[in-house]
Amino acid sequence: MHMSLRRWRRALLAVVLLTQVVVLAAGQRAADAAVTRLPFTITNNSGRGDATYVYVVARNSATGQQGYVDASGTWRAYSFPSSIPNGPVPAPDIAIPGPGNGASTTITLPPNLSGGRVYLSMGAKLRFFLTTNGLVEPAPWVDSDPNAGILYDWTEFARTSNGGTGIFINSTTVDMFSIPVTVSVTDASGGTQTQGIAGNRTGILNAFAGLGSPWSALTTTRASDGLPLRVLAPVHAIAKGLFPSTYLDSYVNGVWSYYATRPLTVQTSLGTFTGTTSGTNWTFRNASGAVIGTLTRPATSDVFACSGGMQPPNQPDQAAILAVGARVCAALNRATLSTAGRVMYDTQPTTDATRFYGQSASNLFSKTIHANSLNGLAYGFSYDDVGGFAPTIDQPNPSSAGMTIGSFGGGTGGPGGANIIGPGGKCVDVAGDDTGGNGTAVQLWDCQSYAKDQFWTWSGQTLRTLGRCLDVRSGGTANGTPLQLYDCNDTGAQNWVRLSDGSIQNPQSGRCVDSPGGATGNGTRLQIYDCNGTAAQRFVMR
Repeated sequence: MHMSLRRWRRALLAVVLLTQVVVLAAGQRAADAAVTRLPFTITNNSGRGDATYVYVVARNSATGQQGYVDASGTWRAYSFPSSIPNGPVPAPDIAIPGPGNGASTTITLPPNLSGGRVYLSMGAKLRFFLTTNGLVEPAPWVDSDPNAGILYDWTEFARTSNGGTGIFINSTTVDMFSIPVTVSVTDASGGTQTQGIAGNRTGILNAFAGLGSPWSALTTTRASDGLPLRVLAPVHAIAKGLFPSTYLDSYVNGVWSYYATRPLTVQTSLGTFTGTTSGTNWTFRNASGAVIGTLTRPATSDVFACSGGMQPPNQPDQAAILAVGARVCAALNRATLSTAGRVMYDTQPTTDATRFYGQSASNLFSKTIHANSLNGLAYGFSYDDVGGFAPTIDQPNPSSAGMTIGSFGGGTGGPGGANIIGPGGKCVDVAGDDTGGNGTAVQLWDCQSYAKDQFWTWSGQTLRTLGRCLDVRSGGTANGTPLQLYDCNDTGAQNWVRLSDGSIQNPQSGRCVDSPGGATGNGTRLQIYDCNGTAAQRFVMR
């Protein structure tokens, strides 16, 4: 179950509508070679010339006090006012100058922090406020929030494992997508893990626009310069009147009707529970037949927020029903619960991601975010970690960590283009040493910053590198036809479009770029194959 913490304070300036994912570290481990004061490097590959600003807010994990980390890497507690007769008061300016385009800035994360966030804004500083007992953080989905016109995003972290020296970190899009960000951690042996959205902001925005109404209305634009600032999560768009408040109601009603006569089985670490619906209630029992609690039929906004009847209070077995509610909510977002007309999975959770979001009545915001995230992992809603689909890194012995701002352009963020990251984190590569003659095989290979043939650009519906185009050999349309590099010739064999699930499709054949059998080894030659939404066909540009 995803553990969340309400860190947004209800105040005159901002009322938070969605419990934001906040990471909590796993249990204590023996201290090995962990770094107490952890170097954290912010890298800017956005391609934009804006000034950037970094902010670190976190709680002291021992006392629970809210505070911030300054430029010296020192955690300092906030001093809250005793009264606020005129509303929340401005918090101290804690901005740390961030990196310009193509540069990096390293700060320090001290140990023993929980509920942490690293914010990054571009072009202007963020404003934080204090109430008598809490910090008011930016909430740009609220029109009165003074940060509504600022381009910014954040990652979440905790340093509580391994005596406070480990790190648990994730990227998040529970509330919105604004800036493509990855997080990475290097351990004491030199191994590095990376998660998040690597880049191609323009392509992601185009993917949302391509969903059509009502999903295209989630994107908010800054009036002063026409810049798309962010794509709001649907729960916030509902609150602003931008998205239908009844969008999922028909599906939810169908689920409730189906499980009135058939039990749903929910597996959790606390046990396996079964439940059937009656009226607006969904009551679950343990193996002995005892009631653990009751969910109530949710409104569309409750599903998107995983709140309300999905997380009911004052139940006979509170922990168990909350775990059940998290899994039921994840299944509603992913549309993996059954209805009379569409039988899916009557045991939850399911981990078959190829069956997620298989109908329009599902969380297509989350689907699009996953399709454009490394390894297909993302936080598209609060309990998106159900089944193991969250972009978390849990490292008890880190030597360094960081976050990277990815390219804003439509695949033009690297030297001469952008990497296309495929199965196994390998790059789409042209065989040989950056020569790329006609007919040269297109394959997977370890990503290399100096390899010109691993940087691709979109030109219309073509993908280009080394002055040639990605091509289906001999214009073939059959499953298994290999890909090659060839002189650009405006034929259907060289036309490609991105699908919302992260696949790259050749419209002439109707088939997708594919790694045979999901292979990830160096030299795996790519082919076209029936589009199936599996990891073998998921590619991300950065």
